[in-house]
Amino acid sequence: PPIDANGNSVRGLAACKRLAVRYGLHLFATHPDPRGVIRYELDGVQVRSKRTRTLRELEILSRAGHRIRLLAVQDALYFGSTDRLLRRAGELATAADYLVLDMRRVSHADAAAGALLADFHERMRASGDRVIFANLDRDGPLATLHEHLGAAIDDLATTIFDSRDRALEYCEDQLIAEVLPSGDHI
Repeated sequence: PPIDANGNSVRGLAACKRLAVRYGLHLFATHPDPRGVIRYELDGVQVRSKRTRTLRELEILSRAGHRIRLLAVQDALYFGSTDRLLRRAGELATAADYLVLDMRRVSHADAAAGALLADFHERMRASGDRVIFANLDRDGPLATLHEHLGAAIDDLATTIFDSRDRALEYCEDQLIAEVLPSGDHI
């Protein structure tokens, strides 16, 4: 491989620069403490959508609600905080069929966060798990993240929701549809 004047691999340096740019790994970039990125986590038994349900549907959700997990995300998302978030999200996704990431309290997300979230979504989809984003608007402070995820995700209508309630309702509807015959719900 070609070597520069300092004896370093030219291709190796170029690869490192691309990684540093993609994941925001600049030496002097400062970020808040990543430990507080997860505000709280709940399952579908502890939190439900506001939709009025029949007794049969409520019974199904009481039994299967643990298959829905919700992570309320907060503060700024950058490489370190997103990595911490996705470590926990990965653990929860293996135990649940639907993982809702509520982005309502996220103030900013950089390009590294967008790349990591898109990669995570794809990995989870490939393994049969669903990652759903709530409160991720096209406008506002997370517009760039919405755009980044929109470019990487095929099924936006069932992946990005404007509110936590709509995301939870979608997950609940999916669980109910697995149990009740077609037409007996929703």
